[in-house]
Amino acid sequence: MKNIGVFCGSKNGKDIIHQNLVIEVARWIGNKKYNLVFGGGETGLMHTLCKESSKFNIKIYGIIPYYLNENLGYENFITDKILTRSLDQRMNQFLARSDFLIALPGGIGTLGEVVDLMVKKELKESKKKIYLVNDTKFWDPFANLLNSFVYEKFLNRSTLTNVVEFISLKELSKKIK
Repeated sequence: MKNIGVFCGSKNGKDIIHQNLVIEVARWIGNKKYNLVFGGGETGLMHTLCKESSKFNIKIYGIIPYYLNENLGYENFITDKILTRSLDQRMNQFLARSDFLIALPGGIGTLGEVVDLMVKKELKESKKKIYLVNDTKFWDPFANLLNSFVYEKFLNRSTLTNVVEFISLKELSKKIK
């Protein structure tokens, strides 16, 4: 059984399309009987992801630094809550427990996690690519920024395609079998 690590926002954002995408991803994970590895947050898109995934009787791992730990309102949905000492240890747990890593819409925390994973992959500290699910076009501005790095010769195109992939959920489901 595969473990899918998912990064997403602790807020819902202004547009319902992002929440709908999270629900669709949760259902895809659940229908495939994959396990969910997520940030353990109790609000926003993370809450939606956990709550929707829990309907499928899969394992749900919530990884959260102890200083952000709160009495989660949906703790009964989480199969295993893993407390870490830092965000860096949290990322190491994501890498150790996840077969695939995907990112959905989110804020600066989600972006930080994506960039951290890209750097780890580029420096060969990780073999895992991050897939940015882009059905809502949320990641388009980030793709444009990365393409400007390539254009300005601060990043090789081959490095970019090796560390990150902008993908639809339909395309992702074909890759992960």
